[in-house]
Amino acid sequence: MTISAVMASENKSPAPEITHKSDSKNKNADELLNNFMTLLVAQIQNQDPTKPMDNNQLTSQLAQFQTAAGIERLNTTVGGVGFSVRGMQQTKMADWVNKAVLIEGHQRLSGSEAQHKTLSFILNSHVDEVSIALTDEGRGERYIGKLTGVKKGINHYQLSQLTDFQPVAPSLEGNTTFNIAYSATTPEGLAPKITPLKQTKIESVAFQPSGALFQLGMDGSAKLDEIYLVQ
Repeated sequence: MTISAVMASENKSPAPEITHKSDSKNKNADELLNNFMTLLVAQIQNQDPTKPMDNNQLTSQLAQFQTAAGIERLNTTVGGVGFSVRGMQQTKMADWVNKAVLIEGHQRLSGSEAQHKTLSFILNSHVDEVSIALTDEGRGERYIGKLTGVKKGINHYQLSQLTDFQPVAPSLEGNTTFNIAYSATTPEGLAPKITPLKQTKIESVAFQPSGALFQLGMDGSAKLDEIYLVQ
């Protein structure tokens, strides 16, 4: 398993004293409340005796500052939870190394493996019919098979499930390679979007500030939102 990570450069000087961010946040919240109390005491000492401070106003101000301090502590807690969640996510994604995944891309099938390979695609709506065209790279000949009643979402089919090939069913010879293309129609005759998917394998994953980046060998790289399914 290969997992890339950004490592800090080695520093041989004595390590500085470490101040935890949560301690700093708590200190800021306490200082905020202490400063308010100092100002409040000064305000009471210098108030006009003929116009003393309204108790309701005093209570309201104190509640506002306590709320501000509580929100700051809450933000610190939420930040800590978020850090833990990100750590668990990275551990989970590291386990995907060497696993097969589906990404957007056009699929190619060799004749010898065509019967055992899965054809995968995504539809954004239910459709009445999907046409799948197999084009022979060497001869340029095109064969079109059909699927009926296909549902919205990710779909997987075997070549043997296609029907009504035109002009005829392709001859699946060992040295033949087919390019796969899809088209779809709804019962109303519309042409919804259909996204072809191809299978590849995660070789490594790099964790960056912008998120995880998966290395896919000959298929380049992909971000997390570009991986449709981990198999």
